[in-house]
Order: sequence, then C-alpha cells, then structure tokens
Amino acid sequence: MADSRFHDAMAQGYGFTEPTIVLGGPMLGADVLTDVKVQAPLSMMNRHGLVAGATGTGKTKTLQIIAGELSDAGVPSFIADVKGDVTGIAQPGDPTNPKVQERATQLGWTYKPEGHPVEFLSLSGKLGAQVRATVHSFGAVLLGKVMDLNETQTSVLSLIFKYCDDNQLPLLDLADLRTTLQFLTSDDGKATLADYGGMSTQTVGVLLRAIVNLEEAGADVFFGEPEFDVNDLIRATPDGKGVVSVIELSDVMDKPRLRAYADRGYFNGPQIKGCADAGIVPFVPKPMTSNAKADGRFDKRDFIYIAKDDEYQCPAGQRAIYRFTREENGLQIRRYWSSACPQCPMKAQCTPSDNRRISRWEHESVLEAMQRRLNLQPEAMTLRRCTVEHVFGTLKHWMGSTHFLTRRLVNVGTEMSLQVLAYNLKRVINILGIARTMKAVSSMGA
Repeated sequence: MADSRFHDAMAQGYGFTEPTIVLGGPMLGADVLTDVKVQAPLSMMNRHGLVAGATGTGKTKTLQIIAGELSDAGVPSFIADVKGDVTGIAQPGDPTNPKVQERATQLGWTYKPEGHPVEFLSLSGKLGAQVRATVHSFGAVLLGKVMDLNETQTSVLSLIFKYCDDNQLPLLDLADLRTTLQFLTSDDGKATLADYGGMSTQTVGVLLRAIVNLEEAGADVFFGEPEFDVNDLIRATPDGKGVVSVIELSDVMDKPRLRAYADRGYFNGPQIKGCADAGIVPFVPKPMTSNAKADGRFDKRDFIYIAKDDEYQCPAGQRAIYRFTREENGLQIRRYWSSACPQCPMKAQCTPSDNRRISRWEHESVLEAMQRRLNLQPEAMTLRRCTVEHVFGTLKHWMGSTHFLTRRLVNVGTEMSLQVLAYNLKRVINILGIARTMKAVSSMGA
C-alpha cells in the first residue's frame, strides 16, 4: 500500500505537461519506479538548485545529465569545471559498462550513447580557448575585491578608472593600469591628479604591489584583448543542439604561490628561470658590479630595452639593434649595438671600443620581471633577513667557532642536515610541547 501511495505521489508531482528534462527515476529504498520519471520543466531551469551527496553518489553524473538534456532541448549551458571531471560529456558513454547497463535496466531506459557539443574554455589558455576581459570592463569595484583592497583604496582605483574614461584612455590590461598609476603620481601627472582629489603615495604603493601579486598569480593572462563576449555562451549547433561551454579551472585552482628569497650571492639566471617555470616566485637582487660604472661610464641599466622592437635605446637616444646570437657557458646570448657609436658625441661616457655591445640572455625577460617585483617590494630583502638570518645565527652559535667537524662534501652535508634537524625539532617542541610532539611522532610510525 505504501508503494502505491509513493507511486501516485511521484506520478502526480512529476506529471508536467510542458517540455521537461529527465533526470532519473524515483526510488523507495532499493526499488526504482520505471514508469515514472523524475523531471524538471525547462521553464524552471533558470532557478537556483543544489545537487548534494557524499563522494561517489553521482553528483558529477547528475550535472552531466542536466547539461546533456538541456543541449538536446536546444538550450546552451555554462559549466565551471573545478576538478576537470565534467569533460566526459563531450564523448559518448560506454554501453558495455556493467554499471551503465545495470542503471539503464533499473530505470527502464534504452541507453543510447552520444556525445554533446562542447567548447572548452580556460582562464590560462592551457586547457581550452583563452577567456579574457579588459581591466575597464572588469570594473573598479570587482577588481578591488580581487586585489583585496579596502574601501579607501578601492575609491582611489575608481578615481583611476574615472580619469581614463574622461580622457578616453583604454584600460586593457594590468600594464595599462600600472602605467596610468605611475603617470598620475609623476611630476607630469600631479597637476592632472589634483583635479580628481589626489591620492597618497602609500595608497599608490599598495595598488602597485597588488598588481604585482595578481601578475605573480598568473592573473595577467586573463586581462587583455580580444575580450570575452557573453554571446559566445549562447550558441547552438546547426542541428539545433545547445552548446555546452565548460570553463576548465583545474589548472588555476588550489595553486599556492611559493616565494623564494635570496641575497645577491645566489643570483643565477637559469636557476631563477627554473623557479619561475615551477611556479615559484623568486626575489633575488642582481649583483651591482659593473666595470663600466666603476670607470664612470654608462652600464647596462642605462640602456632601455624596447620589447616590441627587440632593440635597446641608449642614453644618446640611438637604437642598438639585434646582430647575432651565440652560446656562452651554455646560455644563448643575443648581441646588440648601434652603427652610430663611432660618431656619437657621448662615446667617451659609453665605451672605449668602436661600438658599445649589449648582451641579452634569451630569457632575460624573466630577470626583468623579477627586478620589477623587487622595485615594487623594497621590503623583500628585509623579509629575507628577518626570516633567515636569525636561523643561521642560531645554527652557527650551536656549531661553535669551528663550524664543521667533518671533511668532504658528503660528510659535511650530513653534519649540516643533522644540525638543521635538531633546530627544527627544537622549534616544534617549543611550539607544541613535548607531549604533543611525541604523540605526533608516534602517529607517523617513527
């Protein structure tokens, strides 16, 4: 009798006369009703909904079914795929899968495997078509939230947007925003800025550092052109099926940024690039040694690299153009110089040779990006000293004036590792206490 009441209730509740999408069948215990379908009217699919359940209960499959049914009904849909497990909607299912066969039998369905029209999108451009938006269209309020600005800082950001709107200056990417900030706080821009109420140098510093943080997180690739058009999400195929737009987020989610701080003695181009390639943000000042500077002449920092032209501009305003590439110590080094050097009136301040030659590593842009970070975060080396120096001071004090008691690299490495282990163990005991430390060690099977 209970089963009959359940059947009637389900039949009445899901007895829609308007177009619907079918999600499955009603269940009572282990029994599935095959002549009644759980369905939702298409007119209700713009409402909020929640698919909940424990791991392995079919939440992702339910989402795929909803998107697939909407596609078959000619309705385009948009899915944010965090874990990368929704992508299977593009391929037909496996009709020989025992679980698929069992489920189809339970529901009384005839299973027809088919894929659905899918376009994959990506914020990084690695897993799908690149999705971009200009800084201007993103807006000051939303960008302020992304940059974690307070109310005052967001109002200053709005002021920047207002200035650009009034002067018809496009804010396309983060570089445009940075350039505008730097202009308005320069001597040339202060008069213009006064008309908008002005801004403190501290706030400008916060905004510039926030821009750097966004760039470090890889968000700079999102801002720019061609800009994303929302109409791209509202498309159908020639045979009338709605396109499922899946934005893949697995490559940008849950990626904590590791930062590496070191002093000038550790500056090494390939190692710095290796850090950047591994997602580590390095902060290493470049050694300030220059024979030219010591002799009172211009050094490389006085030559401005013009990336779009792949040329350097010298202090005399001439362009040093690319000449050739050669390998030096395993690195590909590009050479630049200007033909105007021999007749240059500033030659004595530049080089004793016929031409001032400028060398550029093929991955110099990585080092230049790091230098920009250091310029905007002058406290980076203070942080390094606060974090590192007291640790080495303590270790040196423990080891005494002789420091290492052993010889040969392998033995010295072992001795240093034991010293570091002892230091870390002492720190853990000071933080957790002996009892909790022993319990933690025991739980690890040590």
